[in-house]
Amino acid sequence: MRYFCLILLIGLAAGCNLNVDEPLANSQTTTPALYLAWAQQGDLWAYSPDDSSPRRVASGGVVRPYLAPDGQTIAFTRGPEGIPQTLWAVDFNGGRERELVGTDDLLNNEGIGQVGWWDENALYFNTFQIDSAHYSLQPRHNLYRVHAGTGELALIRAPNEGGAFSFDPQHRYIILIYPGTYNVRDGRISMIDPLVLEPPRNLLFFKGVATGAETLFYPEIYWEASGEAVRFAIPNPDLLYASGDNIPTTALWRVPLDAPSNREVIGTLQVDFFGLPSWSPDGAHLVYLKRAPDNPNMLELYLADGDGNNATLYNNGQVGDLSRPRWIDANQFFYIQGEPGTYWLGTIDTSSQRLTETLIFGVRWLDSAHYLYLRQADNGAAVALGALDGAAQPIITIEGAQAETLRYTAVLVDG
Repeated sequence: MRYFCLILLIGLAAGCNLNVDEPLANSQTTTPALYLAWAQQGDLWAYSPDDSSPRRVASGGVVRPYLAPDGQTIAFTRGPEGIPQTLWAVDFNGGRERELVGTDDLLNNEGIGQVGWWDENALYFNTFQIDSAHYSLQPRHNLYRVHAGTGELALIRAPNEGGAFSFDPQHRYIILIYPGTYNVRDGRISMIDPLVLEPPRNLLFFKGVATGAETLFYPEIYWEASGEAVRFAIPNPDLLYASGDNIPTTALWRVPLDAPSNREVIGTLQVDFFGLPSWSPDGAHLVYLKRAPDNPNMLELYLADGDGNNATLYNNGQVGDLSRPRWIDANQFFYIQGEPGTYWLGTIDTSSQRLTETLIFGVRWLDSAHYLYLRQADNGAAVALGALDGAAQPIITIEGAQAETLRYTAVLVDG
């Protein structure tokens, strides 16, 4: 079996909500090495090419794992019935299992929400609280940092001043997103320097957006490759309820981080609430979905310049059959259309083509030509490496797993 340079993290636990269709964040490795970790039936498992078989490295109540950028530590959440109440860490080799954050360490019996590694030592996380009346998890917007080695814990912002977070590509700044509440309270996008004890710099206030559910609307942050500016799309608060010819426009914002007051709307678009614009890494192009004017059950996929100009109809499909596109690099993007597991590859210059002839799931791009994916095998979920210019290479099969429901994340590290 041939192994390739990446570290792979697989989550099988209930409640896992990973976005598996995003490009990898760290792509510096050239040394072949494959490491796997996944949660299955409440236990945490690990595997590497040096292992003759998978190893159970933690037992009981494991909900979701997070692999450090250097691959040496697995952080993971624990809790009953798939609810992540505490945060733990264990060395990849199975040593030094330790509780980093217990229920008594948080405010008001909170649970662990979004988790992200800042570097190989520090993690940031926000929190939620269980809404027993609606049987749901409600964000608390408290932002913490914890050291994976020592367990040193700090509340970074005042209570309820955290929000969802996004790291810049160079890991210098953190963007915080507070969603606001529809018809009640404005949302806010701000920036902090985690090494400087200063108040956040507010980038933009926006009206809370309706989602039609208990969930809140968090604008997706697009960092320019230089890290000097961010872009995001802010829809009209009532976009979800609009139809026909009365579709309000969505504003395309660009904010330079060294001078946030110079923020500007670089364009506007009529888009579908579930197909908001997505920028290419260089910011030169974007893709989005909108309802067909003569058929509300049909979605149209458009390709446009980074400011929304020169929009061109690229493809169309039935509502529910066409997913929101995601960029691979400055020229290529991909999406699902048709039966679940049917992936298509698009480019800014050519029409789309089927990525594979078989159904695949959890596609993750390693670079412009190679990607990981899951395929259903007779005895479990097969992990493989695909290539645009060659045959797929098998990596490992996770016995007893279902490819369609298996969720994983991957990072590249030096071997």
